[in-house]
Amino acid sequence: LSSTKSWLPSKLRFLQFSSGTFSGVLNFHKGLSMLLRLEIRSCTKLESLIGLHKLYGLRELVLIECPLLDISTETKFPYRLSSLIIRGCHQILSLHLNSPAVLRELEISDCQGFMYIGRLSDFTDLESLKLLHCPLLQLRELMPVFPETAMICSCPRLKKWCEWHEIEYMVS
Repeated sequence: LSSTKSWLPSKLRFLQFSSGTFSGVLNFHKGLSMLLRLEIRSCTKLESLIGLHKLYGLRELVLIECPLLDISTETKFPYRLSSLIIRGCHQILSLHLNSPAVLRELEISDCQGFMYIGRLSDFTDLESLKLLHCPLLQLRELMPVFPETAMICSCPRLKKWCEWHEIEYMVS
């Protein structure tokens, strides 16, 4: 699968891929600018997403059980992205959002190789933060405003960070 250009209607608002048959790279194009929510689930052979920034209207991105998916530090996310959920994507090592001030919800869970979230000091309007079962995750930056809802669980390297923010660290 190389490009969504030839087989997806341009007025699509919600798109869900839920199959183990996709492999390699999924390449998005600017013709999907009306897309508001994108879910990619159980694509066990998917390795890369290209052109996410071309999904201008995208507000919600959900990536679940894509164990080979890697998001490089050069990946550009849509500027209007307000919700990002990543679960069970073990090759994603870090997250670098180009417009974190817009983000309202961030969840990263069960990502065994995940180690870092960049630009935490720019997360000014985050309302919900869930960091669950990411054993390698380390954060050194402080957040300017801590979200209303926060759940940090089974991320042993975040105990000190939780103390700095005066939030409860949970062990499952």
